[in-house]
Amino acid sequence: MHSTFTSSPAGILFVDPKTGAILDANPAFCNALGYSAAELQERTVLDILHADDVERAATEMAGVFDPAIESQMPLEGMIPESALFEQRFIARDGSVVWMQLSAGVVRDSSGEPAYFQSTCIDVTERKAAETTLQSTLSLLRRTGEDRQRLMASLVQAQQEQNKAAGELHHHVTQVLAGSALELERLARSDLNAATAERLEASRAAITKALDELRVATDRRAGAAAAAVERAV
Repeated sequence: MHSTFTSSPAGILFVDPKTGAILDANPAFCNALGYSAAELQERTVLDILHADDVERAATEMAGVFDPAIESQMPLEGMIPESALFEQRFIARDGSVVWMQLSAGVVRDSSGEPAYFQSTCIDVTERKAAETTLQSTLSLLRRTGEDRQRLMASLVQAQQEQNKAAGELHHHVTQVLAGSALELERLARSDLNAATAERLEASRAAITKALDELRVATDRRAGAAAAAVERAV
């Protein structure tokens, strides 16, 4: 038993259930927190817990003697009066050490709580990795949401631009078409040959400009729509 206590890679901790005093700790637990066993035996378990975990631990210890206090820790299931949970400790250098504990009550021959025995595994690196993963996922979600909002803004802007271009195209087309018809009418009226020829040339130029405007507008609208589709 003593060989297992000293050589175990997992931390082992014995705590007085009445006072919370640390009765003993194996080398693995001492190394995880940077204390010697003698230093830990001068402290209570509450002294080395993270401030946010102290109240819960104190309540759980009190519940051993008062059945009216309901435990908030998940039972491990295999061992009576034992629980599997995670808890934060404060190391000698002030850093936070996360440990996964399998803790249980050991009772004496009369059935009274004699001590708590906890087997502790350092999971600090795992918790740090989980935090990093959650931060990365959160950033990716925000990035995705920002990208969706940007795409929606681009599509809306493109729709508004196409609408404005369409209205302008319609107006200019009407003006040019009307001018072309008017020039054609004048060219056919009783004018001298030179004037009629100049009017016809102007009408032909306006008709050509009108056709080029239609082609350019259609090409621009198609390219803009394709650009938005690629971005999405």
